[in-house]
Amino acid sequence: MVRGDLNEAVSRLVAQAPKGATPVVFHSAVLAYLSPDARAQFARTMRNLPCRWISNESPSVFPALLDLLPEPAPTDRATFVMTLDERPIAFTGPHGEHLHWLVDASLPVSGR
Repeated sequence: MVRGDLNEAVSRLVAQAPKGATPVVFHSAVLAYLSPDARAQFARTMRNLPCRWISNESPSVFPALLDLLPEPAPTDRATFVMTLDERPIAFTGPHGEHLHWLVDASLPVSGR
C-alpha cells in the first residue's frame, strides 16, 4: 500500500513494476471520495496503463457500468460492483460480507 493522491501516484507506481510482471491496481470504496472529474481522470489514466484494473465500488461511482450488467443488482442489501478492466464480474458487499459472481463475466475458470 502507498499513501498519496491516487491520480498523482498510480502511473508512477505501475511504472515501478518489474519487467515482465503484470501490475494489478485494486481499489475498493475509494472513488466515491473523489469528485466526478477526478473519477473520470482516474478511469482515463487506468485505460492507458499497462496493467489489470480491479475496481470494487458502489454502482453510483460509475453509473455507465449499470448498462453492462448481465443481471440487475440486488436491491435487498448494499451492493458494490466489482469490475475487471471495466467489465462487471461480481456483486459484492461493501465490506466483503458477500460475493456473487456474474454468470456472463467470462472469467477463466481452472479445470478440476
